[in-house]
Amino acid sequence: MRDNETILRLLTMLRLIPRYPQHIDTSALQRKLGDEGFHVTRRTIQRDLHRLSRAFPLTCDDHKPTGWSWAPEGAILDVPGMDPSTVLMFVLAESFLAPLLPRTTLRKIRPYLQQARKVLDSVPGNDLRSWPAAECHE
Repeated sequence: MRDNETILRLLTMLRLIPRYPQHIDTSALQRKLGDEGFHVTRRTIQRDLHRLSRAFPLTCDDHKPTGWSWAPEGAILDVPGMDPSTVLMFVLAESFLAPLLPRTTLRKIRPYLQQARKVLDSVPGNDLRSWPAAECHE
């Protein structure tokens, strides 16, 4: 049971770490983890961050207090990768729901929307690339 809690805490930490240029310090991470039900010491968080930075593209700045962020090229933890249906769902969500969503929600999903666009644009001969725009304008 303890291993499962640790894994969930580490995954939650990865989700809470912002993308560069924003950053988060260990005190803020401790508060946010506490809000999510994980009550650990700052020292545990520091050890976890150093361990995670060996496996994921996380960066640590030199400011005091030290801030952590996802490296610019590592902003999305995409497990598993987006398949065409998931990409299409994000593209449609962006087209139709963006005006209706609260700004905070939209800000949180924006990296996924950008990733979906990147995936959509990278597939050669992909008919879905122009489909949402064509459908929206008919």
